Amino acid sequence: MEKAERTPLGTVCANLPCTSSSPTAHRKQIDTEDPFVAYPLALKIMFNYQFAAPERHLWMDMGTELIPVRKRPPELIGYMAKYFLAFITHLRNIIACGCHAAVYEARARTVEKAERTPLGTVCANLPCTSSSPTAHRKQIDTEDPFIAYPLALKIMFNYQFAAPERHLWMDMGTELIPVRKRPPELIGYMAKYFLAFMSFLPHSHPNIVHMYKAFTDRMPILEDAHRLYPEALPTNDFFELVVDEPKTLFIVMKRYRMTLREYVLTCKRNFWIGRVMFGQLLEAIVYLYDRRISHRDIKSDNILLDFDTEEDVPHLVLSDFGCALATGTWKVRYHSDTVDLGGNLALRAPEIRCARPDPDQLVDFRMADLWAAATIGYEIFTR
Repeated sequence: MEKAERTPLGTVCANLPCTSSSPTAHRKQIDTEDPFVAYPLALKIMFNYQFAAPERHLWMDMGTELIPVRKRPPELIGYMAKYFLAFITHLRNIIACGCHAAVYEARARTVEKAERTPLGTVCANLPCTSSSPTAHRKQIDTEDPFIAYPLALKIMFNYQFAAPERHLWMDMGTELIPVRKRPPELIGYMAKYFLAFMSFLPHSHPNIVHMYKAFTDRMPILEDAHRLYPEALPTNDFFELVVDEPKTLFIVMKRYRMTLREYVLTCKRNFWIGRVMFGQLLEAIVYLYDRRISHRDIKSDNILLDFDTEEDVPHLVLSDFGCALATGTWKVRYHSDTVDLGGNLALRAPEIRCARPDPDQLVDFRMADLWAAATIGYEIFTR
């Protein structure tokens, strides 16, 4: 130990099980036939295949290896602590994955710990696990994942790695239409942009997805990411350009039992349950209509249901506002094919689908959601 303290790695060797400080006893211990006595430690050397990545990426990409560590390394302080303390142990299985985002099971840190983390403002006011350590462990070990992980974390895919962070809020801003509390980033210049080109819902609605928080951070490389969405990962394997700290948008939402598509394929229902479900969908559309918002991507995969047993009447909510029109007007000038007319081609209303680009062409989305809702009703009552 005396020699270790004089080496550059003295701080690493401190508090480790060491051999005797006596030279004679030290040699005897090394010469022993039992290697577990002579070499009581194991050194794990991780393989870093991304040689050009900054050092902090090592802590982020391999951070789950450190979950059992007794003493937190000094590198995990400040910005790194922000990443680790908030979310490193609170994501589990993937729920869904598409072209624009992936959704993971998530849970909030206990209230006492969340308030001490740099991301305490993100975790605040979220449905969290119990503050009692014993109850907390029991809740996590429960067989029902919807109790242990009551939240869903939506990770948006940012394919423009070199774009400034403010572009994330602008390009993906419609996703935040239902957010309960406007993020602090949408204040000042950003608020001026959003209020001019997009409107938020003034208050929550029981048939609109409960969206708690939104924030930006670096794009994490999670389990199965290379298999499920490799094109969305900022790695040298797919891109010749190395961009420092590419970021993306994260959205924290309430977790629901399943999508409407999964429900109609797996669960039995009668005509009365179908009517209640369809009525809830119309309630959501009317609420958006009163505020001049058109969803433009209504389909069974974007409708979420929550229930305890299959005999219950599901609680239905409308989600995924990434293609929504919330400019305060129903009409969009369709001057070229580059104009976005919504995400669901199959369920577009006839006046939208039959439109052709022209300098004087105006497409009216006033009744577009109602047409899509009728097709959803057919799916509810016939399958």
